[in-house]
Amino acid sequence: MKKNTIIFLFIAIAAVFISGCCCKDKEQEFMIIEFASSKDSNYIFNGRQYLVLLYKQGENYFLQSHIPNYTERIVFSHYLGKNVFISSDGLQFKDGQMTVKYRGRNEDWHKVGVPFGDFIGDKHVSQMKFKYSPNEPYSEKYGIAGVLKREEPAVEAFLPTLQKHLRNNDADAISKMIIYPIEAGDVWFKNRHEFLKYYPRIFTEEIKKELLKLQNKDVLCNFKGLMLSHGIGMWFFPYDDKAYFQVLNLSIY
Repeated sequence: MKKNTIIFLFIAIAAVFISGCCCKDKEQEFMIIEFASSKDSNYIFNGRQYLVLLYKQGENYFLQSHIPNYTERIVFSHYLGKNVFISSDGLQFKDGQMTVKYRGRNEDWHKVGVPFGDFIGDKHVSQMKFKYSPNEPYSEKYGIAGVLKREEPAVEAFLPTLQKHLRNNDADAISKMIIYPIEAGDVWFKNRHEFLKYYPRIFTEEIKKELLKLQNKDVLCNFKGLMLSHGIGMWFFPYDDKAYFQVLNLSIY
């Protein structure tokens, strides 16, 4: 167990270093506060393999999960804020996600979690073959979000593809543009079949109308990722030749 812990700590450090290189301030130091992987028997869940990191970069705190055996790429990243206080409980495993309790200065306690990305669209991550080389060039337009140059077409095709499916009311196709598990409102969806039951209540006519107004120039790109702007709060990221939703900050009506 001790040997595995050392190995995965090394992987964790490499993963954060690579993701940290996408930030504007490349010299900013980072510090891992805690990490967990499926190699640690305390965190095994239904045979999942994953790596979760709680770390600090400068004054900023992050909670991230990474694709199995592909730790250079982030499945889900949650920005906790600046100079936050982390609960002494540290990372807690519950209901298929890793959670952490934290608070900002003079604020109430909050609890957030990251899923492990079991499924991308309708394929289990273990069935997918990812191409990655540490020497690959980053995109000039989206590199700050960790996007590689060869993934630019996937980023720029994402919104037009989504809009086409929205116009056709093709819920099934949209369900395959998501990394699962994912949360909308207070509901967690383990797979696309669960998501489809709630689709009309998530992609309401009002949300559709807002999404259909957007153009690629409206996509927000920063060190946290790519987001469909105008306050919709829907984050996505490319994996090789396609892009997928990572976060759906939408209410369920």
